[in-house]
Amino acid sequence: MMAEKLPGCQVRVTTVIDCRIKTLKRLFQAIAEMRGPACSGFGWNDEEKCIIAEKELFDNWVRSHPAAKGLLNKPFSYYDELTYIFDRDRVTGRFAETFSDAGSNEPGGGYDIFDMGMEMRSSHPCTAGGLTSRRTMTGSSRSKRKRGSQRDFDVEAIHLALDQTNEQLRQIAEWPARTLANDNHVCTEFFRILREMPELTSLDRALLQRHLLSCMDDLRDFVLMPEDEWERFCRVLLRDITR
Repeated sequence: MMAEKLPGCQVRVTTVIDCRIKTLKRLFQAIAEMRGPACSGFGWNDEEKCIIAEKELFDNWVRSHPAAKGLLNKPFSYYDELTYIFDRDRVTGRFAETFSDAGSNEPGGGYDIFDMGMEMRSSHPCTAGGLTSRRTMTGSSRSKRKRGSQRDFDVEAIHLALDQTNEQLRQIAEWPARTLANDNHVCTEFFRILREMPELTSLDRALLQRHLLSCMDDLRDFVLMPEDEWERFCRVLLRDITR
């Protein structure tokens, strides 16, 4: 992650939220692939935020892309927000994972649609014979309450991911300036050290500057040396340079 690239960027996410974001990412990728130019026969209902297609076509697709299971006509209201977060990763190929493998990493081998904040809608009309009992309605109410709390949790996870993305982008934008400022400080300190070594001649200083300024890593190592080592190091380095 970005924390490895930018040492000053520390991203702290709980395991639960991190897992939630990972699952949302897989759902997003599954939908994005069906909407991509390489696939034909799939449509997108922008009002309901769901994939639409002929059932036979979708079933055939799921056989080779199990991560898409359950996504037909199922609203995924987070798609637009997740595009901002995940689409960069999909384009650059980061965290690449085949859709055939995506579902296998989830407990039970699939996704809990309720947990992902996706609304279950029946494609069959309701009939008198299908009216539920009070007990079933109570269970449905509990499911709705659970779904509401899960959706709130997912929204929080999305906002957290957005905040992290913005912070990472800010770190990237500021990193060159920070690096330059640090390099300037190292150079300034190096010149100060040379000025405070009266045993060095002007030629000695010029040779040391030409050699050490060519590599910031060497220059930084020199500045970070113990003060009592500077003179000895310069003497050895000048001897090697003038050979």
